[in-house]
Amino acid sequence: MGFCVQCSNFIPIAQADLHCLNCMENTNKFNSQIDQISSQLQHIKTIAYKGQEKLDESSEKYKFMIRIQELRSQIDSIRCYNSHSIKKLKDIESEVNVLISYPQTSMTIMMLLSRLLCLIKEKLVVQNQKRLVSQNSFPKGADTRIKTESQYQQGSEAEYSQKEFQSESNISKVSEFKRTFYSKFLELQLKLSKNDPAQQILVQDLYRIVVRQNYNQEEALRFVRKCLRVGKINQV
Repeated sequence: MGFCVQCSNFIPIAQADLHCLNCMENTNKFNSQIDQISSQLQHIKTIAYKGQEKLDESSEKYKFMIRIQELRSQIDSIRCYNSHSIKKLKDIESEVNVLISYPQTSMTIMMLLSRLLCLIKEKLVVQNQKRLVSQNSFPKGADTRIKTESQYQQGSEAEYSQKEFQSESNISKVSEFKRTFYSKFLELQLKLSKNDPAQQILVQDLYRIVVRQNYNQEEALRFVRKCLRVGKINQV
């Protein structure tokens, strides 16, 4: 068996040369796409940084500009291609959607958030393409493992969804709870200084704990305040 350094898979010797050539071409293609996205993310950072310099540090617009730069950095830092990176991108996508839902008086902020959302979607497409190419490059005999992992992941997600707020059978109530939770968290987080460790906390991570513990609104808010106060997520 040969070994492909591009996708880290063992390949039959007879197919190794052709596989490695194709794999290298695909890798170069994906890297080029990621570099283009990074370039656009850098442009967003430049605009947000210049925008923040003109704003008062206590203003909400200033904190939005800071958060946009932080999210940009998180998106750009995702370079690997696995289920964890895809999950992280989707988490960031959820937060950007919540930020967009806020009433905005700044067209620049809305433009930057909308552009961030588009770039997240583009990166998710590249991630998925890379995943499919990697799966297709597995040698025979790996299909069973891939299917098993996929079924396990789907089963885990189904189990999580089934447990999600069992006491709240009404979907509209759950949606309203989530929307309120996200909004309140971001409202509190925006009041923090830009160097506060709590700025690194993702609302999605807190929400999962709230769901798991089946907190009501009051308990959830108390939990959020505690995490933001200490600057990290207090695992329950």
